Amino acid sequence: MGKRTLSKKIGTSEEEAQELMDGFKKSYPKLNQFMKKTIADAETNGFCKTHFGRRRQVANGRIALNTTIQVIIQVKVVDTINL
Repeated sequence: MGKRTLSKKIGTSEEEAQELMDGFKKSYPKLNQFMKKTIADAETNGFCKTHFGRRRQVANGRIALNTTIQVIIQVKVVDTINL
């Protein structure tokens, strides 16, 4: 989500939304590293790999790559629940 979308959802200015996003990234630096690595791997390989080794094909494009992160997190939660 970008600053424009966030600002509309929470009713603030784009500048305030950007400050919130920057603060979140500083608070959780490993999450930001995970997202960048996941997207880079998906771009390189054409698929993303879940925590338990499942592969999911990924189309090119920004939306598809952002969806990759959502898929990995959601599948990890489901796999963990099913243990």
